[in-house]
Amino acid sequence: MKIPSALLFARTSGEAMNINHRLPVIGTMLALLLILLLPCTGSTLAQAEAGTWSSAASMHDPREGHTATLLSNGKLLIAGGCAGENGNSLGLASAELYDPATGTWTLTGSMTTARVGPTATLLPGGEVLVAGGIDVDQQILWGSAELYNPTTGSWTVTGSLNIARHLHTATLLPGGKILVVGGSGGDASAELYDPATGTWTLTGSMTTARVEHTATLLASGKVLVVGGSRFGGSAELYDPETGTWALTDSNITARTGHTATLLSSGEVLVAGSVSPSRVSAVSSAELYAPANGWRLTGSMAAARFYHTAALLRSGEVLVAGGTNNALNYASAELYNPATRTWRPTAPMLSVRSRPTASLLPDGRVLVTGGMDGGTPLASAELYTGSAPLFLYFHGSGSNANPNTLFLDDIAPTAATAKYKDSASVHFSGGNPWATIGTWAAEPALTAGFLPTLSGLHAWVGLKNSDDIGTKFDLRAELSKNGILFASGAAWCLTGITRNAALAKEVAVLLDPFQSVEFDGTTDTLSLKLLTRIGTNPDDTKCIDPGGSHNNAAGLRLYFDGVSNSSQFGADLTP
Repeated sequence: MKIPSALLFARTSGEAMNINHRLPVIGTMLALLLILLLPCTGSTLAQAEAGTWSSAASMHDPREGHTATLLSNGKLLIAGGCAGENGNSLGLASAELYDPATGTWTLTGSMTTARVGPTATLLPGGEVLVAGGIDVDQQILWGSAELYNPTTGSWTVTGSLNIARHLHTATLLPGGKILVVGGSGGDASAELYDPATGTWTLTGSMTTARVEHTATLLASGKVLVVGGSRFGGSAELYDPETGTWALTDSNITARTGHTATLLSSGEVLVAGSVSPSRVSAVSSAELYAPANGWRLTGSMAAARFYHTAALLRSGEVLVAGGTNNALNYASAELYNPATRTWRPTAPMLSVRSRPTASLLPDGRVLVTGGMDGGTPLASAELYTGSAPLFLYFHGSGSNANPNTLFLDDIAPTAATAKYKDSASVHFSGGNPWATIGTWAAEPALTAGFLPTLSGLHAWVGLKNSDDIGTKFDLRAELSKNGILFASGAAWCLTGITRNAALAKEVAVLLDPFQSVEFDGTTDTLSLKLLTRIGTNPDDTKCIDPGGSHNNAAGLRLYFDGVSNSSQFGADLTP
């Protein structure tokens, strides 16, 4: 059999996106994903996602301005929003759950307050923090916040924001606190929520006020904030270690109502916007690279804002819906990071402006609600790309450092994640690589042809809390029958902790390689991960603010759990 182009890719399945009100809601799902894509003549990543849309039934209430949060149990929580037509009232306190396993919607407990345009953030403990928003009936901004408990299906009030806000952003930081930024009523201010105490504290203010901006957590742990209606031509970075902001090089296009998507390379794709005059839309897109700043990339086919954007398991970015102020869109298109170009995919079943889009654990994207003209929608639909056979990372034996590591096509059934520790690492003696582990697939599961590879994501932590501050490198090696054919590494990784719930997502780019064929009878595909003390290109030790160590007990990789199932997938063809 012939197999697919391959792509190593990662994604936190706990990540959903409230595109409607520009909020990346980040949850921590520890996952490692290797995607093998369909082969064809001249096969490229851009050909991998054919894509179809199907109905996901309807929510109990029509909604726009709501939130969508993927819970650790795999269900999607929808909360709040507005059901009134043409901007009229009917703010909602109701909440409901979508179960991907059954394709059904069920009501859950209602919030204590009706909210339009709040933020929703999945906390490390599994609760959801909803903060701010507006009372559309009385046009009052909310400073209150509340917590949803998935176990009881109920809401409880928590500490209130220092400043009432609407159309702000909320970002879960590596340390477990939530950074809330800007919004109407918030000006340039920012504040932090501490789940341990249930309280908010002001932190450093942005250099300028922003509304309808985006906020994206970078691999470094810093937060990139882009655009916004009051100063759309700038971007700035928040440093959690210092609580301060610094302007980046100005982004090329002033943007409001855009989307921002973190790619597997660590770059951020920013796409679309309302025009500066607010009478039309912008089709351009640009990339932010933490090391090199901003550059233009390919433009979308349609100029749009208030659309959705979701990073697919293939590594492409799905953009759907939105408006250009003259009409609303059902159209969708895909961005290919390898070619930096866009191509059309199947349109949605309904036109939608201001919907939400959430990547589900099975790789489908659920789009909910939004507006058709001035009418909020109750309908929802699912985008399905190519459907790979998923192979899951497993370890037999104890949860801690199982002796036998293997791959099969059976999804994990245990709730608790396993982990594998590397040997100790030392900068002295040439700073050698230490193995974390090797996962191999039975030959019959990997029959076919493997012509290309791209980046890998892994979720890692510290073996020993005494090693906090250490910088690490992470290396991935792919082998056929023990013979290396592809590799790549990520360098100088920072912000790694001992807390499994705050495991760090790491992107590893793999170098190009010659095509490899597996006969499906005797050939074994294996993936090996290694680590060492973080090293600069000139072979000197990485030293950033906070220092670094010359040795460490080891780096820990998490895998094999219902809510953090490490996996890779293959599309097999004759």
